Amino acid sequence: MPKKKSKKTVRPTSRLVEFWRSQRGRKLRGACYLLFSVFLAVAMTSFFISWPSHNNWLGALGFHLSKAVIQNTFGIASYGLPFLLFLYGLRLLGRNPLPWRNTLWSTLFWMVWISSVVGYVFGRWGKGNIVLGNYAGVTGDFIAQQCYHLIKWGTLVLFAFIAVVYLVFVHHVRIRAPKVNIAMPDLSGIKNIATKVKTAATATASAVPAPEEEAPKATPTSAEPQAIDEPKPDEEGRITFSIDDEFSRINQRAQARAQAENDGSAKEKGGFPQPTFTISESQP
Repeated sequence: MPKKKSKKTVRPTSRLVEFWRSQRGRKLRGACYLLFSVFLAVAMTSFFISWPSHNNWLGALGFHLSKAVIQNTFGIASYGLPFLLFLYGLRLLGRNPLPWRNTLWSTLFWMVWISSVVGYVFGRWGKGNIVLGNYAGVTGDFIAQQCYHLIKWGTLVLFAFIAVVYLVFVHHVRIRAPKVNIAMPDLSGIKNIATKVKTAATATASAVPAPEEEAPKATPTSAEPQAIDEPKPDEEGRITFSIDDEFSRINQRAQARAQAENDGSAKEKGGFPQPTFTISESQP
């Protein structure tokens, strides 16, 4: 036989749950979140101002609540918590000034980042100061100590790099290099002077007459050897001459030989006659 289907019994919801899920309950929750976020922000501000005394503006409740939130979470960056509560309250009331999901993750990121940077700065230069220790919180102190233990002074570089990457890839912030405007000197006067000098040089060059072209020099040709006055023999075959005449003939022969060598003319040996002669003293 087929089994009978068991009917599911629907439990009646209570009026409190129905009211919580209703539109009126949603608005009431939104108002409560708004009120609590304002209360927490005022209590945290009073805690930073009046610490280490317990004179909180909102009494003992405000003091202990703000102390627990600040010291046990993100320090001064804990202001992100009332900010998120305030936005969520507006969202329950039907108002969405900012996209909730993106705002939630961005706020949490910057809370952790700010508390870590503050924890590193105050942990290195304000160590032992109770007042400065509240600005970082437990989370900031822990992250800063671990980073300093791993990379020492490179912690600040790491924090700066993370912030730049998040701004560029999440918030789409464009980081541009600064433009350097270098004022160039006014060169118009120098250009005018150069133009005037060039014009004057052109005018001077046109006024100077062109140099006359020199006639091509005639290439020296081989000159004919000069005739040498050789002494003539007398009837008896004797040659009579003076010493001066003989030196003059010797010079003429030397000049003729040098001219022949320069001209490159081929001369046979013994081409110049060398007659035999006798030197006789001339009778007065």
